[in-house]
Amino acid sequence: MSEQKNDAVNIVSEIVNSNAMLFHDQYNTAFIAPGGNGSEIMRINSADFKAWLSGKIWKDYNDAAPPATITNVVQTLSGVALYEKRQKELSVRTSFDGKILWYDCGGAVLEIDTNGWSINEKPPVKFRRYSHQKDQVLPEDGGSIHDLVPFVNLKDNDDILLFLVFTVSAFVPGFPHPILVLHGPQGAGKSTPMRIIKELVDPSTIQGVAAPKELGQFAQVANHHSVLMFDNLSGMPTWLSDALARASTGDGFSKRALYTDDDDIVFRIQKVIMLNGINQVITKADLLDRSILLSVKRIETSQRIPEDEFWHNFNELRPTILGSIFNVISKAIEIYPTVQLEDLPRMADFAKWGYAISEAMGYNGSDFVTAYSKNIDKQNEEAIEASPVAQAVIEFMSDKPEWSDTAANLLQQLNRISTFNDLKSSILWPKDPQWLSKRLNEIEPNLQSRSIFFTKYIHDSQRIIHLTNNNLPQESRQVVEYDEVMSPSSVEQSVIDFMKQ
Repeated sequence: MSEQKNDAVNIVSEIVNSNAMLFHDQYNTAFIAPGGNGSEIMRINSADFKAWLSGKIWKDYNDAAPPATITNVVQTLSGVALYEKRQKELSVRTSFDGKILWYDCGGAVLEIDTNGWSINEKPPVKFRRYSHQKDQVLPEDGGSIHDLVPFVNLKDNDDILLFLVFTVSAFVPGFPHPILVLHGPQGAGKSTPMRIIKELVDPSTIQGVAAPKELGQFAQVANHHSVLMFDNLSGMPTWLSDALARASTGDGFSKRALYTDDDDIVFRIQKVIMLNGINQVITKADLLDRSILLSVKRIETSQRIPEDEFWHNFNELRPTILGSIFNVISKAIEIYPTVQLEDLPRMADFAKWGYAISEAMGYNGSDFVTAYSKNIDKQNEEAIEASPVAQAVIEFMSDKPEWSDTAANLLQQLNRISTFNDLKSSILWPKDPQWLSKRLNEIEPNLQSRSIFFTKYIHDSQRIIHLTNNNLPQESRQVVEYDEVMSPSSVEQSVIDFMKQ
């Protein structure tokens, strides 16, 4: 047995038997906490750990470590961490178990519960820290959550309430958050509210993230942040829209492991996401359905101040603003289990947290419900405006209480609407009946907001679409539920025969 191998064995034995903590995370990545308390955590196969290991060997053996020794130690410790040690879930910035919220300031970890907030010297949770992350200032008492309002260019009271609720909720992980979308002309200060939230929740040397070019890149970037900020978007490809929707509600993403042919790293990502643009860049209804839309106007010249002065003023108040946010979270944790809402929107968990946070801030919970409902109406209008199919269906049904026929015939009818002839060459316009059926599925909740409903069923091997416009009176409206794979009832067949005459 060579001296080099003996050196590696001795080093591994010394580390394993020391206070160092070896473990693997939820993605089966091997980690070490050299001090044993989790205040400093390093991925075993990282450059940081290899540098730490080289320094330790120099200190303990007064000798430079051969590359082969470093490699052997790293590989052996990785195996021990993966197969002999327990899994420990790592969080980025925040962790919440339903009763206690833990927030990583970098130099300290805060514990927030119904009794308030305090620094915990030995937190039971472990945090993953990346090189781009900055330490957060420690919070102080004496401030108000409303101290944030002068720093954002929002005038509507409902928009201000939604912004404050979104900001506080961004500290609470473990449930789907809506995507905050700000749009307005140049000089409207669209980026500023997003940067403020980023600085409060997840301060980083990387403010805005450039729009990724492919899904694997998106998964890795999203996994390294608690809050994602996409700045000044001019458009959005379909795959990115789908990825944002999945990352908002929580889904699994995979990327190819480095230097391997077929190994994948699977991330489960559920993040707070913000984006802005001059125009409202979201066009897909399912992503709009997960969003909060805030419109900002251009800031008057007389109201502008130098950027360094703006951020100096904000950073002066940041400790007390953070303290007020954690006080609100403390109260909201107590209120949340008691919240009972009659009608829950798609983002149901956010609606409940929004109610609790509003109450904790001194508002009425119903104020939030009203503001959020208005914003959902805005989402539906934006989805309809972005969908030529939705606009065509609404115009087609404007004088019809009901209509039934095949998807092919419906497409022919919609093609005859002269207003939309210029859109027939657009990728948004369906080229065949199958695509029309898919487009209808995408905009179903938005059509329902205009009281237009549709059902589908199969009759004589044909797929029939039955449209109903509840805005129009009908002397005897039959309420019929169709089975996707059943033939229509006699009532349904009568409607079909009548409409074909």
